[in-house]
Amino acid sequence: MKAMIKKSLAPLIVTLSFVACTLAGCSGSDADKAARETSAEITGKNMVEKGEKIKQQINRISESEIEKIQQDIRRGTYGEEQEGGNK
Repeated sequence: MKAMIKKSLAPLIVTLSFVACTLAGCSGSDADKAARETSAEITGKNMVEKGEKIKQQINRISESEIEKIQQDIRRGTYGEEQEGGNK
């Protein structure tokens, strides 16, 4: 009888241990957030993301400038604004 109890308790103990380990490593904890932020800083992830944002901004500005130039060329007014400003 004692052997049967030991055999049935072993899987229960293993399962409870696994659940406890899983809950202990909860991803919402402050320590986990701090660790992720630190690793992102060390690897340069934040700098890469900032660089990508700047590239996107430059591309948006360039695209809008290209559109304006193309519209001015279609109207035949490209360069007139620049000449008027130089006088």
